[in-house]
Amino acid sequence: MTDMVDSKGSDEVQTSTEELSEDKPQTPLSRFISKSKREVSTFSSKAYQKLEPIIFPLKNKYVRYTLSAILFGLVIALYVLYETYPGVENTALRAFLVPIGLVLATILVFYITWDDPYFRKYRSPGIYVVVLTTIFYIFIFTDISDLLFSTTLATWLTKSTGFLTSSIVEAFGINISDVAWQSFPTYEKVNWMNRTTFFLSSPEELTSYMSLVSIKWMTRIVFFNAPSEQGSLYIDAACSGIHSLTVFTAVFLLMLFEARKRLQWTYTTILVTLIGIIGTYIMNLIRIMIIISLYYYQGSSIAGPVHNYLGYVILIIWLPIFWLYVLPLGEKKEVKQERKLRRQEKKEQKKKKTDLEQL
Repeated sequence: MTDMVDSKGSDEVQTSTEELSEDKPQTPLSRFISKSKREVSTFSSKAYQKLEPIIFPLKNKYVRYTLSAILFGLVIALYVLYETYPGVENTALRAFLVPIGLVLATILVFYITWDDPYFRKYRSPGIYVVVLTTIFYIFIFTDISDLLFSTTLATWLTKSTGFLTSSIVEAFGINISDVAWQSFPTYEKVNWMNRTTFFLSSPEELTSYMSLVSIKWMTRIVFFNAPSEQGSLYIDAACSGIHSLTVFTAVFLLMLFEARKRLQWTYTTILVTLIGIIGTYIMNLIRIMIIISLYYYQGSSIAGPVHNYLGYVILIIWLPIFWLYVLPLGEKKEVKQERKLRRQEKKEQKKKKTDLEQL
């Protein structure tokens, strides 16, 4: 996840790589890696020279910001289309919207951060957001979600999320008469059961003709005199935070791998890990509390659409915050000092530039 370099920078990288290779005995693998780097560097330099007439205008700040805004709008439009438009519900087209959006988002991240002094620091978190989204939708379109929802952790999170969020929103004035932990069995019709038997049977007899598939546990929150006239709200495993915690853990491992040379592997790394996990769970609690409040005051017409978008939006906001401000807490002292010196140099340069403009 490095920034694009010009041909001069590529030559410098190649020279330094060759100098290092002369000092240390190389294994076949290291020789292969060095050769691959030289070939990639040479190819990128030649490609840059050929494409320079096209690339140069695209690097213009105003052109880049304009095209990036268009790409961002397309990504948002595809996401809204995926979540809400009924014409693509449960079709292959709906599933096809996801990879298109991910490709456009990847192009957006690399393009907006291309030699940009402000957005450059957001390249890594931006790519991690794309990776997070990819993992998230892999879970949705496969059986991994069902496996996660059936775990003991998902059951515990469903119960704790329901009781914690209901207690907090009740303290802020929402009238809740009851919070219950309820089971909902799922049945399917047995093969020999015909249509006549199905319609003529009583509820008790009907159960005997059905085969129990699974038992789904939910937290039921019962409202009292809700302004929206809604009676109750259910929180199941999908709202428990098991998705966000699993996806965050996967992305967090990738972050640790990228930042492995900058981190000091002591108790601070454990502290950063705990902050990440607890922070992710708190983000989900905030999401559920917002949905409960909207459901209580406005009803399902408002709470429903917010429920579809809010979880993902909060998670992609939390991820860059964690990368930029939480993960650096576990870095080595020399890395922190170097970053501090760079900031001071930038401030001094900015101050000198301001002074010269005033003169």
